Amino acid sequence: MRGLKLVVAYDGANFDGWQRQPGRRTVQGVMEAHLGEVLKEPVKLTGAGRTDAGCHARGQVASLTTGSKLP
Repeated sequence: MRGLKLVVAYDGANFDGWQRQPGRRTVQGVMEAHLGEVLKEPVKLTGAGRTDAGCHARGQVASLTTGSKLP
């Protein structure tokens, strides 16, 4: 297992904020889904901060632990 740090930027106009929420389109939820497809394993991101619905971010940090061999 290894830990990865991600530094992300996004336009939050079409999101209901950062934090995963059932039935809502959130940045965390979308990133976890797509990273899970790439890494071929379930992904849980931990964000260093949160944004509200419609807010943008630049330089936001998130981390995850993975067993993937992806370089």
